[in-house]
Amino acid sequence: MIQIRRNTFETNSSSSHSLVIMTDNIIKEKGEDLYFTHDEMLESLHRVSRGIYKPWNDNWYFGRSPFRVLDTFEWKLQYAYANCGDNEDKIKEVTDILKELVPEVKKVSIPENCGVDDWQLFGWLSKHNINLKEFLTNKKYVVIQDGDEYCIWKDLIDCGLIDKKVIENMEDQ
Repeated sequence: MIQIRRNTFETNSSSSHSLVIMTDNIIKEKGEDLYFTHDEMLESLHRVSRGIYKPWNDNWYFGRSPFRVLDTFEWKLQYAYANCGDNEDKIKEVTDILKELVPEVKKVSIPENCGVDDWQLFGWLSKHNINLKEFLTNKKYVVIQDGDEYCIWKDLIDCGLIDKKVIENMEDQ
């Protein structure tokens, strides 16, 4: 049987990440601003000391597990770094945006274990005409980290726990 999953990135390691665009209305209905404030971003980073962002978690590898909804500024930032690989220009781009948004950060301590299986974030952003700063700061953009042997995200949608009307790019899911 052939199974086709759109907007899901798969590799031999069985990771399956979905990039979800929620509707603006769902954010507003929750009584939240559409964008993270400076204070929310700084608080999300948890650990900025003497201008260095050195997170508690030294594992920024986003593979097939655990199942996670990457919806905080910090998680989306770490995911962006993980998608840079060894590309110094991309790392600089992410760092420059971070410094602009959270001027308290002067330097980032990127852990050794930092990566993804699929390297698709920047291509996906380009395809949907979304710049990196918009992705990081807008609460409507969420990454679902899953594995294709689990398909938890698909199961949540199929059983009705996820309201399809709140996902702007439902056709991609």
